[in-house]
Amino acid sequence: MLNCPFFQNFIRLLAEFTSDPNEKSELLNLCSRQGSTAFEETIRFAALSLLDLLLTFPSCKPSLEALLEHLPRLVPRAYSISSSPLVDDTNFTFVFNVVVIPKEKGDITNDWELARGGFTTSVKIC
Repeated sequence: MLNCPFFQNFIRLLAEFTSDPNEKSELLNLCSRQGSTAFEETIRFAALSLLDLLLTFPSCKPSLEALLEHLPRLVPRAYSISSSPLVDDTNFTFVFNVVVIPKEKGDITNDWELARGGFTTSVKIC
């Protein structure tokens, strides 16, 4: 949320938590039909963050609950880096989630043996 693109409904939410009438009016204008061009130029194209918006509209004090409600859903990664440069700063390892999909009526793919045993590969990072 700190750096995701904002939609007009989120700006409307921020307006609800803004105490200064001028700031509130400006936020409401940005999320109106008449202010759609200003919204695109001021918010979207400028790639403002949540912090930028809160600094621009200091009387806007949204609740934590409201912010959490509008957070984008996190998508789980299918991998994690599982090594430490403190142990070996020349190599790193990844851990992948292995998903086994039955072929037919409970038969498991041949990849299951590979998944149980694991494998090593090299990746060159430039």
